[in-house]
Amino acid sequence: MTGKGYAVDLEMVSKEAEEYARTVPLGYDGKDAWIFDIDETLLSNLPYYAAHGYGLEVFDREKFNNWVEKGVTPAIEPSLKLYEDVLNLGFKVILLTGRSERHRSVTVDNLINAGFKEWDQLILRLEVFDHEQFNNWVEKGVTPAIEPSLKLYEDVLNLGFKVILLTGRSERRRSVTVDNLINAGFKEWDQLILRNSDDQGKRAVLYKSEKRSEMEKDGYRILGNSGDQWSDLLGSSVSVRSFKLPNPMYYIP
Repeated sequence: MTGKGYAVDLEMVSKEAEEYARTVPLGYDGKDAWIFDIDETLLSNLPYYAAHGYGLEVFDREKFNNWVEKGVTPAIEPSLKLYEDVLNLGFKVILLTGRSERHRSVTVDNLINAGFKEWDQLILRLEVFDHEQFNNWVEKGVTPAIEPSLKLYEDVLNLGFKVILLTGRSERRRSVTVDNLINAGFKEWDQLILRNSDDQGKRAVLYKSEKRSEMEKDGYRILGNSGDQWSDLLGSSVSVRSFKLPNPMYYIP
C-alpha cells in the first residue's frame, strides 16, 4: 500500500477510465451516468488502515467510525481527476456508497473538502452496517481521496459524462459523504446514491445491481463504472466498461 505499485495501479485504472470516457458519445437528455463508489474509490482510508496494520488487525468498527466521523479522509487524486473529467464531459455523477445514512453529513463535508463538490445523487445505507466504529470514522468526513481515482473522476467529468456515485454508504451519511468528497477534490456529480432502510442487510452486489437497474429505468445509459470491490461492478445492469481499483485491505461481497 505504501509502495509504488498501489499508486501506479490507481493511476493506470483511472487513466484507462478517462481514455474510455473521452470516446463515449453522450446523449442530449442528461441521462449518461458515471457511478463512483466512495471508500477506496474516491476517498482513501489508508491513513486509518496504516495505523491499524493495513487490515491485519481484527476490524474494530467503533475505531473506524471514529475515523470516518473526523471527516478528514483524503481524496484519491487520480479518482478526483476522473470525477472532474466525467463531470466536465457531461456525465451525471452518482455516488453510491456502503456508508450509513447517519454519516451523510460528515461524508458530504469530507467529500467537498477533498475536492468532490458536485454530484447528482449521493446514495448511502439508511441503516447500519452495524459498523459503529466505521460509521464514527465516516462521520468525521476526513477520508482522503485516492489520487488516481480523483484524476479519473476529473477526466470523465471534463469529457462530459454524468458522474453517478453509487456507494454502499447509508443515506444517513449523505451530508458527511458529500462534504468528504468535496473536500477530497470530488466537487461535482450528477447523483450520489446511498443505501436506504430497505437496502439494509442486502449483499453489496445485489444492492448496487438494483440501484443501477433503477438508473436505467430512469433513462440513464451506464457507460462507465469505477469501484474497489467486484461487488461494485458485477451483477446485473452492469456498465459498458467497468474499472476495478486495487484494494488489498478488505473484501465486500
